[in-house]
Amino acid sequence: MVTVNIDLPIFSSPTEAFGNLSGPVELLSMPESGRPFPWPKEWTRQFGEIFEEQSSQVWGISDWPYPPAAKHVTMYGLVCSDRSQAREVASHLERCSGILFSEHEHG
Repeated sequence: MVTVNIDLPIFSSPTEAFGNLSGPVELLSMPESGRPFPWPKEWTRQFGEIFEEQSSQVWGISDWPYPPAAKHVTMYGLVCSDRSQAREVASHLERCSGILFSEHEHG
């Protein structure tokens, strides 16, 4: 197991950012830049099609000076069909990861 800090944006459309999930996650293997992210199995049990269709999520990896993670993984993000689905995906990820989702303010 390896612990990384992730930065995962969630979009409610291809052009509208909905919010962000950022925090430490335990993975079976270290992610690689430009390669599919090794999503934890429990994350993909629901909304598996979104994770499968958008599997190449790793944008970059950098050093992370804060424990427990040694690396910070920046991802392109998950694009949902609308705000309702984005909210459902965000709630699901909060339950699975234990990380609080930060929703952007919408005007």
